[in-house]
This record gives sequence, C-alpha cells and structure tokens, in this order.
Amino acid sequence: SVNSVFADNIDNTPPTIKSVVVPNRSLLEISVSEAPDKQSMTGEIFTYSPSLPVPDSIRFDRKLLKYSVYFSKGAIKNGIIYNLTINGLADECGNRTPIIHREFWYYLPKPGDLLINEFLFNPFGGGVDFVEIYNHSGKKIELADIYLGSRDATQKMKSLYPLSGFSAVLLDSEYAAFTSDSALLLKNYYSACPSCIFKMEKFPAYNQDEGWVVLMNKELGVIDEFHYLEGMHNPLIGDVKGISLERNSFSKATDDPSNWHSASQSVGYAT
Repeated sequence: SVNSVFADNIDNTPPTIKSVVVPNRSLLEISVSEAPDKQSMTGEIFTYSPSLPVPDSIRFDRKLLKYSVYFSKGAIKNGIIYNLTINGLADECGNRTPIIHREFWYYLPKPGDLLINEFLFNPFGGGVDFVEIYNHSGKKIELADIYLGSRDATQKMKSLYPLSGFSAVLLDSEYAAFTSDSALLLKNYYSACPSCIFKMEKFPAYNQDEGWVVLMNKELGVIDEFHYLEGMHNPLIGDVKGISLERNSFSKATDDPSNWHSASQSVGYAT
C-alpha cells in the first residue's frame, strides 16, 4: 500500500563528465556520472581539436558508466594537447548538459622529464619513507601512468607501483611527494603544500643503507634513477635517522653523489 515516501521521483540533474583518460594512443575513455540517453550513446556528441580520424568504434559500458572511443592505431599523437567538446549529452530523463570542453593528451615521459628531487629512506621511529619528484619536461604528466620502484642487489626491478590510483596531473615545474602514509608524514615534517603529497596504495621498500629509486613510464622505460648510499649524508651528522637527501641541481646528473646534500635542521630535516 502507499506509504509515507510515495511521491514523484524527479530527476533534474544533467550528467557530468567525471574523467577523460587516454590509456594508449588508440583509445580515449570518457567517464560520466550517469547513463546517457540513446542518442548520446552514439558518440556523435564528441568533437576534437586538433581533429582526429573518425573513430573505428564507440562503446558505452552501462556498468562502468564509461565511453570507450577506439581510433586507428597511433591516431592520438604523443605530446599533443587535444580539446574535447561534448555537445548534446543528456540522461534518460531528458536533462541536457551544457556544452563541455575538456583537455586530453597522451605523453610518454622520456629520461629527464621527471627528476627525483628528495628522498627519505631512514625515517624516524614509526615514520615513513618518501620520494619527491620534479616535473622538468615542459609537459603535463599523468601521475597514474608513472611507476615508482626499486632494484635488488642483482639490479632486477622489484616493488614497482603506480604513483597514483586515480587520474592526477603534475604540471610543468611542479613538485609532488609520494609516501605510504601522507598524514603521518605531515606530522613529522612541515609542508607548504599538503595537497602535493600523495599516499600510494602500495609503496616500494627501500633499504636504510643502500638501494635504488627508479621512476618508470607505463611502457617500463626508465625516466630517472637514483643509487643512494647512507654515506652520501653529511659526515658530521652522527645520526641520519629522519633526515632526507635533497638534490642540489636539476642540470647535474641524478647519480652524481656531489649533487645531493643532507636536509638541514633549520628546515626540519626535510622540505
């Protein structure tokens, strides 16, 4: 029988675009907040600038609420920023979204595009390691496409994990730090940009005396690599626990021991 919540269930909210992702140079994935109407499912609502070839196919997954736009092989050019215009997106209740413009791009970072800038491998008791990187590419870089790892004593890669589990962009000349517990890290160190510190779902294990920090792109090409030693710290420091190693120069090689120094007490032992 009719109960107290009997009423018209009115939907006046148009769909929104949640993300635009380029997994590879032949595929564009567009996630929306709700299922579109039949006309919107055709993909005719999408236009691109610079122009792209007519897609080979467009599919909409109702479970994932995601369009998959398939192009001919390599149609999306490396390093080019495209503008996606979405005109006519509507849901099944007839709510139409205003014209939307979103950027998308595919860029495969090469060596030197991202630089390891600071590293803590011997944290305070109960603390956590972190790796800070700097975007030196002149490009926008998708962090979900970058992997952080280490090597074992035989130089084999191990513990390779994505920097981010969701779409996040690092702009040119920006810094970002990565750790297993961002809240705990911020308890031990001051940061002028807490939002620049990312908690990784899984973080590589780093030895406290010697090891390798490796940044790789999604095709597993090395972008930057740092072979660190505890002896790289200032020899006048008796206990290096909780003190990070900081890079001196972006123009000098990452593996140059003279390009690193111990963070000073005046800045809280890490920046």
